[in-house]
Amino acid sequence: MKKDKKILPFPVKTQNGGIRVKNGDIYSCRDALQRLLAHDDIPVKQAYWIAKFARKMSEEIALVEGQRVALIRKYGVENDGQVTVEQNGENWVKFVQEHNELMDMETDLDVRTVQIPDNVAIPIGDLMALDMFIEIATV
Repeated sequence: MKKDKKILPFPVKTQNGGIRVKNGDIYSCRDALQRLLAHDDIPVKQAYWIAKFARKMSEEIALVEGQRVALIRKYGVENDGQVTVEQNGENWVKFVQEHNELMDMETDLDVRTVQIPDNVAIPIGDLMALDMFIEIATV
């Protein structure tokens, strides 16, 4: 009988105080993080920590994106200068399997959650994407 793996809530705190997250969580927060950086109504102290957090995250996002693009090139077909993986194509299943494997990989990040003032208007979708990386602080 196969023993089930223990499912841990994410993010998991690491020994050095950072967090362990899945690549998929890192990748899915990229657009929300860019919109958060564009806010001009965040106090300077929180804005500084958000910018510092974003700089570290951008490195991880770039790594995941590079691997995702490599998978598209590996399994995709070029058409009019664009490489895409066709959903009904012969390589689709292989692409999805490796893409899911990439997104399920866990990474230890040397980042801390950042505080976002509760008076800053952030769309609910962005809050969901950033949930494990932020804390809402009362001002």
